[in-house]
Amino acid sequence: MPERVLINFEVTPAEKRMIERHAKKSGQTVRGYLRGCYLMDMVIAGDGEAVRVLGAEVKAALREKLARWGILGRLGREEGT
Repeated sequence: MPERVLINFEVTPAEKRMIERHAKKSGQTVRGYLRGCYLMDMVIAGDGEAVRVLGAEVKAALREKLARWGILGRLGREEGT
């Protein structure tokens, strides 16, 4: 497993409740939810380094989000897969 470091940041009580609610709704921990949000944002923005560093993890997370949004099935039908 790669080395891990801790990042701390402040949020308002309302932001904390919102983050916790969305993490729970998506079936993730707060850490996993926030990590997924910022990593997905970097990949969508086209950050090549993020794509290389995250590799399969990003691909799996992207497939999950696309499936959740109902996009993955449409893409497969459009591509004939």
